[in-house]
Amino acid sequence: MSDDQFGTQPVKRNMLSDKTKESKYGLHEEKPHHAKPLTDEEKARKEIISLAMEIMSIRKRPLLIMYYPETRSGSGGSMQRLDVEYMYNMLVKEIDGKLTALDVLLHTEGGDPHTAYHLAQILHKFADDVTVLVPKWAYSAGTLFSMGSCEIRMSPLGHISPMDIRWDTEDKGTIWAIAVDQYLEFVRDCKRKIQGEDGLKTDIDSHLLGKLVDQIEALTLGNIYRERKVTKQYAEALLSRYMFRHLQPKRRKEIINRVVDKLVFGFATHDFKIDSTLAKELELVIEEMSHEESLASINLIDFLDKLTWQDTICEDIGEGIRVPYFHYVPTNNTEPS
Repeated sequence: MSDDQFGTQPVKRNMLSDKTKESKYGLHEEKPHHAKPLTDEEKARKEIISLAMEIMSIRKRPLLIMYYPETRSGSGGSMQRLDVEYMYNMLVKEIDGKLTALDVLLHTEGGDPHTAYHLAQILHKFADDVTVLVPKWAYSAGTLFSMGSCEIRMSPLGHISPMDIRWDTEDKGTIWAIAVDQYLEFVRDCKRKIQGEDGLKTDIDSHLLGKLVDQIEALTLGNIYRERKVTKQYAEALLSRYMFRHLQPKRRKEIINRVVDKLVFGFATHDFKIDSTLAKELELVIEEMSHEESLASINLIDFLDKLTWQDTICEDIGEGIRVPYFHYVPTNNTEPS
């Protein structure tokens, strides 16, 4: 069993080396007693704040960066349960009271659905109106997390994805719920074709379903469908509380059912890329970023990628796993000299 139905195994959470202290900017630094050249970490902090402020000059809102880096193996960083307490403790220190509005710059390939739900809930303890910015991608658990926003803003390069469930096994490898769905559809098609117009009797479906259970243990199938149901319930709860909260109850329920069914059951592959056009067709509350906002957001993600590969942020803790980078920048922030 995997602790992460959308991503990788759980990892510890910090920002940089434990040899340095955490500053209010989300990077770790030693405060110099005397004037001296800036360290690589201090230079990185200054540039991150500068790039964040470019976004904030357009949006006029504080910005929370949630960046999950790609690993050297090519897999993406993922939301894990330790992130919840870390995020809460960071925001308690940074935010006094409750914000009217907050932008969240999100970059992730997925993670644990329970974590995605809890992170979305925590943000609403600190801000009434939460908007998720997607410069490049917010897949799987990232998509679920985005359901807890009031609005999703996407660049031309931005994508979300189906909310598919994966289950890691020791002997069968990774099993995707969508793959099981596709097999079940194949079983139904086989039965229809054999029966034909004459309605011939066949037990081909029983035979093929038996093959499925032989390949994937019954309890594993049950676990996959349980986690999918949980994900569906989380998405429904978030959409009802936030994105569609202003709709009349009947209308709200109808839209949520369509959106969630499509995202959980409606796509043929986990890798399906949902851009802003498709997301609007799903009836999500989507806005396309302006050209300036897109460039500013993409530039920040690109810079975080660069810092990651330089080992300045997102510490590599072994086995190709890197910790995420969280950083809150208030609107009254002034770039340090």
